[in-house]
Amino acid sequence: MRILIRKLTIIFALMFLSNLVLADKWSEQFPHIKNTGDIPGECSYESMSKKDYSGRTLRINTHAVPVMGEPTALHAEQFSKLTGAKVNVVHTPAGDLYAKAMVPFQAGQAPYDIVFGFSNFIRDWMQYLEPVPEKYVNMRQMQDVTQSHIGVASWDGQMIQFPIDGDRHYLKYRKDVIDNPKYQKKYKADTGKTLKVPITWKEYGEIASYFNGWDWDNDGELEYGSAEVMKKDDLMYAAFFSRSAAYSKNPRTPGGFYFDLKTMEPLINNPGFVEALE
Repeated sequence: MRILIRKLTIIFALMFLSNLVLADKWSEQFPHIKNTGDIPGECSYESMSKKDYSGRTLRINTHAVPVMGEPTALHAEQFSKLTGAKVNVVHTPAGDLYAKAMVPFQAGQAPYDIVFGFSNFIRDWMQYLEPVPEKYVNMRQMQDVTQSHIGVASWDGQMIQFPIDGDRHYLKYRKDVIDNPKYQKKYKADTGKTLKVPITWKEYGEIASYFNGWDWDNDGELEYGSAEVMKKDDLMYAAFFSRSAAYSKNPRTPGGFYFDLKTMEPLINNPGFVEALE
């Protein structure tokens, strides 16, 4: 038994050391993975290095820099080094991603091999796209993707988009303001309310309005009460969804979000959406 344990220990040690060697091998060429090393799987650096795409060109339409556009360019450079492929990356503002792909789709053209887009594009795009191959749907890395993100990347159970970015909406607040005894006292005196981290959109709006337009951090400039994604024809809808989902899709509002699930009647004018817009 001791001999067996020793043999297993040696085998485990060799496997462990081989993984370290693998990590060091690729972290020397790509320093940004120094802390993690190469993660085994179909999309690992090791796997990619075994492919030879010399003489072939990959054409990608992605987001503007920085957001997703910057990591796309980074991975494109790495992919080229690993496989020998030439990678052409086109950067497009988020608000133009839909049309940049849809216009050539409808014209029967295919200027790109890969197009970046949002999940709400799927229904319009799917007739022009190949579904994600099963080997990638079932690969090891996909097991770490939450079912909710797999769901929004799929249509009728078939994955149409490869999920690479999952946004979460969360609140960041200034502790030096919200937890400041001086401002807590001032807010109470001016509004009759307690200054604390907001838990409703109404409280959020009241605090943001109160701190808007005066120099509360003493830097000599007028400050804003909040900062959100509000660029028209871009990602403004994300800020709207944060509000409309809270009002129109919660445990007290069962059923559909955009449409009534039985009648398909549009719900966009319901009180929740109206309140979110206001």
